[in-house]
Amino acid sequence: MTEYKASWSTRLIILTLVATAILFGIPIFSYIQEKTINVIVWLTPLIWFIAALFTVRGYRIGNNQLNIRRLLWETKIDLSNLKRVEFNPQAIQSSVRTFGNGGLFSFSGFFKNSNLGTYRHYSTNYQNAVVLYFDSKTIVITPDNPENFVSAIMQFKNLS
Repeated sequence: MTEYKASWSTRLIILTLVATAILFGIPIFSYIQEKTINVIVWLTPLIWFIAALFTVRGYRIGNNQLNIRRLLWETKIDLSNLKRVEFNPQAIQSSVRTFGNGGLFSFSGFFKNSNLGTYRHYSTNYQNAVVLYFDSKTIVITPDNPENFVSAIMQFKNLS
């Protein structure tokens, strides 16, 4: 399997740091004010922990599938119906998140824009956006070396 890392953009680093400060600051402030442990004290760190589990660590290509490396598992995407792949850092501009994570450890979930329509996002750095077009879905990932990734996929799938 060929492996590609998923480095964090400055934007993702800042969003994660700010969200972490908020998610841990709220329960600390709540505890200091009320001197009791309430649902907020447990809920906000739980949100942080769940988001951390879904972080995107990298990508692997092999056995006719793309594996998106998470913290404890891999999300597998079958490449059988892949029609086209392209490196396009502008592809996700003006996107709206319809369901998912917009910057706590990753940008992942369902997004929508006028260029791609509805698409699935598994990324850490918008500038490395690679778009995979399938029969019935579109996926955006952000490997560290997007040009090399596109070449590897095209060679692997015999796409032109």
